[in-house]
Amino acid sequence: EEALARLQAGSVRLLRPTFLGFVAEARIALAEPAAAVAAVEEGLAIVASSGDRHFEAELLRLRGEALRQAGRAEADEAEASFRDALAIARR
Repeated sequence: EEALARLQAGSVRLLRPTFLGFVAEARIALAEPAAAVAAVEEGLAIVASSGDRHFEAELLRLRGEALRQAGRAEADEAEASFRDALAIARR
């Protein structure tokens, strides 16, 4: 039972970046870019700590979308996020 519980907890943690990406998409649709960026940053932190990078490019793309939506002040950072997403997706 304990091993199964650990396995399930690990599996859910690995899916969390994907779910946080869905949250970010919803926040972008609701014109809440700060909340979208927060969800993406949480997802990217999990990606960094787990080493499971299957959703990293999408999280970076979403970060770029949210920053673009936030306004001109974040335009350079948004572009950098898009470029990082493309570079990772091409690997």
